[in-house]
Amino acid sequence: MRFSTKMTLITASVVVALGLLVTISTYVVTGNALRQELEAKGLAVSRFMAEDIANPLIENELLVVQRALEDARAALPDMEYAYVIGFDGRLVAHTFPNGFPSALLNVNVIPSDQPSQVQVVLTERGVVQDIGLSVLDGLPAELHLGINERTITASLERTTRLILGLTLLVTILGGVSAGLLGQRVTLPLGDLARSALRLGQGHLDEVIPIQSKDEIGELAADFNQMAANLRASVGELRWRNRELAALNVVAGAVSEPLELAQALERALKAV
Repeated sequence: MRFSTKMTLITASVVVALGLLVTISTYVVTGNALRQELEAKGLAVSRFMAEDIANPLIENELLVVQRALEDARAALPDMEYAYVIGFDGRLVAHTFPNGFPSALLNVNVIPSDQPSQVQVVLTERGVVQDIGLSVLDGLPAELHLGINERTITASLERTTRLILGLTLLVTILGGVSAGLLGQRVTLPLGDLARSALRLGQGHLDEVIPIQSKDEIGELAADFNQMAANLRASVGELRWRNRELAALNVVAGAVSEPLELAQALERALKAV
């Protein structure tokens, strides 16, 4: 695998991993913050409604209680339902048009030592926070509001799509940048490798042009200096070989038993 391809894959992998980590962290942290905010808002609405229906509930004016629940249901789009349990522990009012689901009474039972309790319920219409509140301290009457988390879900989905889109964009840009950087690194290295091969084949005049002042430029300068030193060494070796060849010729010329004048004459001709 080419170096530029490796750089592209590594960069893309790092960006994708960071993007997924940021997406998950944002989803968890933002989701928890929004749910806490929704819970606080639901408790505030519940307290306000409890004060509004306390006297009608004591006076057994159930129509007033029913109207208060319906008005609150109409005013708050995220409210899925509302119901009230009277002092005798029986259901006295609710906003379910098709009848009250009896199983809901056992979903969020408020402990006697707590003024309120929130329970997350999974329904056909999504995740709902069932907010239960004692209407009056010391009395068993309860008010329950079901607040849907659809707004939180939609906000988290938009944020997740935005982060994933940015991650994809950064991955593409990072991959392209890494590929270009890899080519910028590998192309000079390829020229250096080819020049080294030609030098090994005996082309001692090979010179690499220095196009940058970075580490690759320093490597090219070192290669050129090595080639120059090699040319000098080879030239010196050739000169030594010529000297040895000349001495060998002279030695061959004077090796026969001749007179001194004849030997010198033959040596002179050989030289």
